[in-house]
Amino acid sequence: YMSRTELDVAGRTWSITVAPTISRIAASKSLLDEAILLLGLLSAIITMFALTLLDQKRRDLEDREERFDLAMRGASDGLFDWNARTGKTYYSPRWFEMLGYEFNEFEPGLENFLSLIHPEDAPGIEKNRTDPAFGEEIAEEEFRMRHKDGSYRNILSRAVVLKKNGRVSRVVGTHVDITELRQQQQELRIAAMTDDLTGLRNRRGLTAALEAELRLVKDDERLAVIHLDLDLFKHITDKFGHEAGDHALVVAARRLCAYRPKLDLVARVGGDEFLLAKRVPVSDGRVSEMVH
Repeated sequence: YMSRTELDVAGRTWSITVAPTISRIAASKSLLDEAILLLGLLSAIITMFALTLLDQKRRDLEDREERFDLAMRGASDGLFDWNARTGKTYYSPRWFEMLGYEFNEFEPGLENFLSLIHPEDAPGIEKNRTDPAFGEEIAEEEFRMRHKDGSYRNILSRAVVLKKNGRVSRVVGTHVDITELRQQQQELRIAAMTDDLTGLRNRRGLTAALEAELRLVKDDERLAVIHLDLDLFKHITDKFGHEAGDHALVVAARRLCAYRPKLDLVARVGGDEFLLAKRVPVSDGRVSEMVH
């Protein structure tokens, strides 16, 4: 810093300028001032770095939330989250939609969830929830839940179960409606055991059908089995063709099924071969009457 002073001496004006030297400036500096300046600089750098890091974490969190939201909206899974410590339960919009409800149409909660379970499946669900072995792993189970229209849907549940101090603390997972899949599987099983032409049991389905009939036989009954074929069937196909033969088989199957109140089982086991079964009393001699 410079200081300038003017003086009037002997009729003349004199100008006096005083300026400190570099050494004097350096000596006048305080170490405390330098420490404060350095600390302020470091604080500014740390604050800037922290703000940048927080902003990046915020963007990452928003990105993850957006990715999760898009994934859940695009998936057919219904998300659920049950916190055993707080008692709070969350169901995603897709979860409600899967059962025919509007989002949050009813209060989410364990009791409302259990009330929708099929009565035959509810004991198993309750047992799993309290089973000490049920925890800290991926748990998978299948049960039926009541739709808003009153029908029941097959639900596949996959969940991560967390336990603390030996007790379930949180369950988070997804529910998937597999009703259509189970129906398709059932239709395939039936088709595999059914004769395409007549709609009767085929040879593959006969074993299961006979086993089912045997389980129904009482102590004073026997299961009578009759094997029959169509006379002149080969003559029909040779003279009139396979379509005529197919028609004859369909007519024969229809007539045999007309005796359905009397017969417990009618199956087609070969080309023109049929098998009939009937539960009859041991002392009853009417087995031969079925042939007539």
